[in-house]
Amino acid sequence: MSAERFQRYLTETSGNDVEACRLYTWNAAISSAFYGPLQALEVTLRNAAHDKLRHHLGGQWFRNASVLDGDELRMAQDAELKLQEHGQTPTPGKIVAELGFGYWVGLFANRYDERLWRTYLCRAFLPRPSRRDLYDDLDRLRTLRNRIAHHEAVYQRRLSDDYQRVEKVIRGLSPSTWLWVDHHSRVPEVLAQRPEEVMAF
Repeated sequence: MSAERFQRYLTETSGNDVEACRLYTWNAAISSAFYGPLQALEVTLRNAAHDKLRHHLGGQWFRNASVLDGDELRMAQDAELKLQEHGQTPTPGKIVAELGFGYWVGLFANRYDERLWRTYLCRAFLPRPSRRDLYDDLDRLRTLRNRIAHHEAVYQRRLSDDYQRVEKVIRGLSPSTWLWVDHHSRVPEVLAQRPEEVMAF
């Protein structure tokens, strides 16, 4: 680990090397614990959105310029090209699987309130949440996911709130999936081991 990266942990622990290492280790542990629930969230959201849009707009919905903006259309085109470059046939299922979490979060943004949310996507959730609140939850979880993916510090986040967001979204889409996630998740256990000196905000 570089001195620059370790410095934030030293700063957090008032220069105590041992406590800084302990905090770094815990940050790695909680990041690892969140990986499974975040993966389940992404896959569940992706599959639910794809199922609703495919049912109402057809299997090639991600190419539909009448409902999608240029950014989303380009992302789908890029996913197709990437598959072709790797010698794979770009079937709809493979293209959908290639699209990143940010793509799916974007479908719940305000600009799609009329075109996608009220017409199709709201039907995936029971009970139906506020689109604004849902987007806020998803966007916060997208940030968490990206920080974890890039091995960044997450210890200062209100991680218990993040975990509740994961539960709320997955449970709204598939209660049985949440039961499976919750059964296997180590997040509550690792959260309980949070070093006492860490102040979350």
